[in-house]
Amino acid sequence: MRFKTLAQVDLYFGGRTIKCLLCGQRFQRLGSHLRHVHTLTADEYRAQFGLPWTRSLTATPSRQRSGQTWNFNRRREAQKIAKQTRFFETAHAKPRRDSPQCVKRTWIKNLGC
Repeated sequence: MRFKTLAQVDLYFGGRTIKCLLCGQRFQRLGSHLRHVHTLTADEYRAQFGLPWTRSLTATPSRQRSGQTWNFNRRREAQKIAKQTRFFETAHAKPRRDSPQCVKRTWIKNLGC
């Protein structure tokens, strides 16, 4: 199953758990399951099913509990640490990922093309 709209994506991530589209089991966080059971990276899974690469493979309640929302102070602190450790000088550049079809369709619809 490939996701065709952002509404489908929101519905998939909006429940208490996320269903693995490969084996059907449900998890609060899907990343480690994919790595250990299916030997897939999160990006490979997203590409296979047309999920946006900007969304974490975490169910909404779990994401809210972990405090993954970035506020201004948290972002500023992370930037400060990255500069101190010179992280960006040693980090490997990744190729830019293409947006999935469901995101492109929404952009086209919103832009009126």
